[in-house]
Amino acid sequence: MVEPKRPRLTRALEGSGGRLKPLPAAFVVRERLAYAPEGVGTHAFVRIEKTDLDTLQVARMLAQSLGLPPRDPGIGFAGMKDRHSVAEQWFSCPWREDLEATLGGLESASLRILEVQRHPHKLRRGHATSNWFSIEISDVPAGGLDRARAVVEALRKTGVPNAFGPQRFGRDRANADHARAWLSGEARPPRDRRLRDLFSSALQSEVFNAILSERITRDLFDRFILGDIAKKHASGGLFTVEDLETDNARAAHLEISPTGPLPGSKSRLPTGSALAFEQEVLTSFGLSENDVRRLGPGTRRPIRFPLEDCVVRASASADANVNSNSNADAGNGGPTGSYRVEVTLPSGAYATVLLDEIVKPTEGHFDRTWSQVDDS
Repeated sequence: MVEPKRPRLTRALEGSGGRLKPLPAAFVVRERLAYAPEGVGTHAFVRIEKTDLDTLQVARMLAQSLGLPPRDPGIGFAGMKDRHSVAEQWFSCPWREDLEATLGGLESASLRILEVQRHPHKLRRGHATSNWFSIEISDVPAGGLDRARAVVEALRKTGVPNAFGPQRFGRDRANADHARAWLSGEARPPRDRRLRDLFSSALQSEVFNAILSERITRDLFDRFILGDIAKKHASGGLFTVEDLETDNARAAHLEISPTGPLPGSKSRLPTGSALAFEQEVLTSFGLSENDVRRLGPGTRRPIRFPLEDCVVRASASADANVNSNSNADAGNGGPTGSYRVEVTLPSGAYATVLLDEIVKPTEGHFDRTWSQVDDS
C-alpha cells in the first residue's frame, strides 16, 4: 500500500533538498534512559554501540553468547533502533560473575560493548525518555543550509507533527492491511500475539496519522476544538478542553497540545465537536465500535512535540566535496554540499518525520527507503 500523502506543516517554506547518505555513519542515534543503573542487582544493563545491526539481531547475539534461547525473556531493551545506523543502545541480561568477559567475545567492527552496570530489574520497553540523533543530508543544492535552518526556526514556534514514520507500517505498508483482513473476517488473526499487536498498532497508527493530517489541513494543528483531549507537556497529564480561549493561549506557548487517538477499548474519548471530528475520520476507515475494541487498549498521543534541542550545521565531511567557491556554510556551496541535523527527540517520535519537513523530497515523504536505505 502506498503511504497517503501527508500535508507538511511547513509547506509554505522551501525544503533544503538533498538525501540521506546510504551509510550507517550518516545516521547516528544515542538512546537516553529514564534512569541510571543502580550498580547492584540480579540484572546487568549493557550499553552497546551497534553498526548496521538491528535491535533484535543484537538481542539474539546476547542470548546466544550467554547460552540462552534466542528469544529468552531475560534479554531486555527499551525500544527498537534503525538497523542502518550507528546506534548506542541499552540492553539488559541476567547478571553473572563472568559477564563482562563473556560479552567481550561479541566485540567486532559492528558491535562494541561500551558499559556494563548492575541493576535490580530488567530493562523494559518504554524505559527510554529520548533519543539523540546526528543525521547527515548530502547532495544539497545551493542555499539548502539556510533553507533547512529556516524550517527548523518555524518548527520551534509551532512544534513538530508527531506522525508515525514509515517504519511503523512494515514493508509495503502491509501491516495495517493484515489487521483489516482479520477484523473483517477475510483472514484469521495471527496466533502469535506479537504479530497481532504489530498489525493492530499499524492500523491504530494509520488512524492517528489521518487525524493529524486533517488537523493540519483544517488549521487545527496548534489550536483546540471544544471537547478535545489535551496533553500537558511538562507532566504528561491529560484533560478535556472546556475553555478554548485559555487553552489555545497555553497551546500557543507549547505548554499543552491536542492529542489524537490510537483507537482501542481504553483510549480516552473526547466530547462534543472534537468527538464528532474524530468519529468522522474513524468512519472513513470503516471501523466499528467492536473493531476498535478488538484492536487492543489503545491510548492518546500528542499531535505535536516541542522542538527544543536542534542544531543544523555544515557537515565536516562536506569540505572535500564542495565546489571551489564554497564557504563556511557547506550546504550553501552547491549541489554536492551537505549538512547535519543534531536533535534530541522524545521517545516515540520519528526523526524521519522531522527530516521530511526540513528536506521536502519532491517524491513522497522522507524515509529510509527514499534515501536508498532499506529499513527492513
